[in-house]
Amino acid sequence: MDKKPEEGEPAKKRSPGRVVLDVIIDVLIVLFILFAALNLYLGAEVRKNASASLFGKQVRLVLTGSMDPTIPKDSLILVDTSGDKKDYEVDDVLTFNYPAYGELPTTHRVIDKTVSGKDVTYTLKGDAPGLIATQTVDSSEVIGKVVFHSLALGEIVSFAKGVGGYICFILIPCLLLLAYH
Repeated sequence: MDKKPEEGEPAKKRSPGRVVLDVIIDVLIVLFILFAALNLYLGAEVRKNASASLFGKQVRLVLTGSMDPTIPKDSLILVDTSGDKKDYEVDDVLTFNYPAYGELPTTHRVIDKTVSGKDVTYTLKGDAPGLIATQTVDSSEVIGKVVFHSLALGEIVSFAKGVGGYICFILIPCLLLLAYH
C-alpha cells in the first residue's frame, strides 16, 4: 500500500510498469467479480429448479443422461422461448413440461410432429442409446427450443452452487480486494 506523502513532501512517482500492472490487476478483479456474480446468479436459480434468464434465453442445467451423448448430464443449455410453439420440426431439441415426470422440465428431441387442425403435438425421445420411452406433448407444454449447450459451463455453474463455489467466487475475491487495497 502506498504511503501518503506528508505536507510539503513531494509525492513518489510510480513507474510506468507499476501503473500498467495496477490497471491490469484492477481489470482482472472486476472481471473476476462479474464472472463470480454471473455464476452465483445462475447457480442460485438452478438450485431452486427455476430457470435463470440470460440474453433473453432461459438457462437451465440438464439433470439426467437421457440426452447423452448429444447433451451430457450437467450441461448448461440455453432455451429460446420466443418461437411459435407450433413451428418446431423433427430433430429439434425441445424443453417441455411433462406432468408424468413431475415439476421439472424435460429436454428431448422431436421424433414426430402431428398437426390436427390448429392443434400440434410432438413426440419426443432422449438421444441416449437404449432409451425406448417417448413422450407425446401438446405444443402448449413446450417451453422452447434448445439453441446452445455446454458441459464445461454446466460444470462451472454446478460448482458455483456448492461450498466450493462460495469460497471461490465470494471469499477469495473479497480477500483479494482486502489484500490488494
